[in-house]
Amino acid sequence: MSSSVGIDVSKDQLDVVVMQAEVEQHLKVENAPKGYKALVKNLHRLGVKDGRVCMEATGTYYEGVAQHLHEAGYRVSVVNPAWIKDRPPRCLADCRLLPHPAARRMDAAQPGDAPTALDEPPL
Repeated sequence: MSSSVGIDVSKDQLDVVVMQAEVEQHLKVENAPKGYKALVKNLHRLGVKDGRVCMEATGTYYEGVAQHLHEAGYRVSVVNPAWIKDRPPRCLADCRLLPHPAARRMDAAQPGDAPTALDEPPL
């Protein structure tokens, strides 16, 4: 099953939406190594053992989870938060929007590729 994951990053928390077909699963984990491990465990529980993960470049707060997911075999992309800043409400709406540019742009990315930054606006 094709899956995409969007993560809205803040200093203390990661708000996550996992999109599988037309089904959304919502997760919240701590933005710390313990939370990254819990996120991967929950993704595996949902059957997402690899796939696309897209998140905002929020200061440096995204770096730890991006690296952890990359090392766990996920295709990670980091987007400019300005792309979605005008779409209220923040947080959950953000992470619902994030998988869409990831899905369109990351078909060529392979597990093991380094996390990438998307420099162009979403389609």
